[in-house]
Amino acid sequence: MSTAPAAGRPARTTAAGSVAVGVVATLGLGAATGETAVTAVGLAAGLALAGATRAATDAETALAGMLAALGGGLGVAGVAAVTLARVPWPPTLPVPFLPAAPFLLLLAGGLVGFGAAATVWHLPPAATGRAAVAGATVAAAPAAAGVVAAGGLAAAVPVAVVAAGLVVADRPALDGPALVAGAGLVVPLAVVDGRLATVAVEAAADETRRRALVDALAVTGPLGAVAGVVVAAPALAAGFLLAVRLAADTGLLGRVAGLQLVAAGTFLAAVAGGIAGTGVVVLVGVAAALLAWDLGEFAATLGREVGRGGASRRGEFVHVGGAVALAAVAVVAAVTAAGLVRTLPASGTPATVVAAAAAAVGTLLLLAALR
Repeated sequence: MSTAPAAGRPARTTAAGSVAVGVVATLGLGAATGETAVTAVGLAAGLALAGATRAATDAETALAGMLAALGGGLGVAGVAAVTLARVPWPPTLPVPFLPAAPFLLLLAGGLVGFGAAATVWHLPPAATGRAAVAGATVAAAPAAAGVVAAGGLAAAVPVAVVAAGLVVADRPALDGPALVAGAGLVVPLAVVDGRLATVAVEAAADETRRRALVDALAVTGPLGAVAGVVVAAPALAAGFLLAVRLAADTGLLGRVAGLQLVAAGTFLAAVAGGIAGTGVVVLVGVAAALLAWDLGEFAATLGREVGRGGASRRGEFVHVGGAVALAAVAVVAAVTAAGLVRTLPASGTPATVVAAAAAAVGTLLLLAALR
């Protein structure tokens, strides 16, 4: 039985195909570059941020703030893991160049995860602004606690003045339920902060790192340090969510913002694969990104034109199957072209030029086939 898409929403079957292509291709590119864990963390972070957006849409600001903090925390953990694994200690200027591929894959996973969930839940981009505010509000109480813990009584006075000023001005810039949720985080943080600091010091890889960590804790205090990490998570989440909102407000994202983000994330993963030097895998990634984009456009058009009263599943299956087949042919043609070029006598042409030419051939074939 055919299921008619809701009016104004992308057709389900084609949208599901676009999401599936994006998720599988992005995780595959992460595996091909040896960054499976980083890509998966980004995907989970995107899903959490989408959950925050949905909660904000339903006016559940406390839950939205906590999910935003979770998504941001996963992002912070991913960035920290990539950075700490590659920067020698102690860091000396100039800091060694960090490869861009892992960071791009982290962001690509976030875009794909957020876009996939946004498509399933049909989330409006405007709701990301409310989710960002909820996340920032949750961070307010830990931020104040960290400032007070690091600065003592002298810091408590300005914090109290700012809070009193907000009350007197009757401008609830901070949402009540989200603020209560953030305040609830302070209690367990204050209970476990000392233990967390001890574990961190003991886990330091060498004496130099251990001494630097002890010196930092002496300045901020255990609660101040832990609160700083907690605050960084919603801050990163808010930046991501506000960027999505800005992209929608400036016209970069349309009615099917989720599917557009899936395609963009897949393309970003392909770029990361190119930077990491994964060869022909990049061609597959570019083809997958264009395929996800084409399916998303078709899903949007079909959803707008057919509406609630029409049957569209058969046509969707035909388009999805044809697009996948054509994309496969384009990739095979591009890989074959690259192989033929390599068999020609050496002409002094740089390998990067050959690879770029092969990628261009595949991309043009795919575009011609899909359009």
